[in-house]
Amino acid sequence: MDLKKEQSKYRVFVDSSFDYEKESGKTAEKWRYYEIRGKYGYIYPWDEKDLCVCFTSNKIARKVEKNKNWPLIQSGDDETVYRFNSSELYDVAQAIVAKRRRIVSPETAGRLSQWQFKRSG
Repeated sequence: MDLKKEQSKYRVFVDSSFDYEKESGKTAEKWRYYEIRGKYGYIYPWDEKDLCVCFTSNKIARKVEKNKNWPLIQSGDDETVYRFNSSELYDVAQAIVAKRRRIVSPETAGRLSQWQFKRSG
């Protein structure tokens, strides 16, 4: 799934390994390197329809393990990775406290643009 479609709600980042693989001549689809970062983990694509979540908080990972029946991909001392369906993205983003995109209201945008012109003039 292309996480770039979700950038209207969440801040979508490109994994740093994309630049390295691009320079080394390896061709990869860019959508595979998009990720949504949060306070307790990050979300990244698994394939065209599924996503993975990497929990960096064991407390949150244990809660998810009790409530959801997702396939476990990897479990370590510091992080746990689960695969989930893209329809559950909103719930998972809330669980990891995903970084949301800042949205400026039209009134605030108008005030800011007027302030900019007053300051430069």
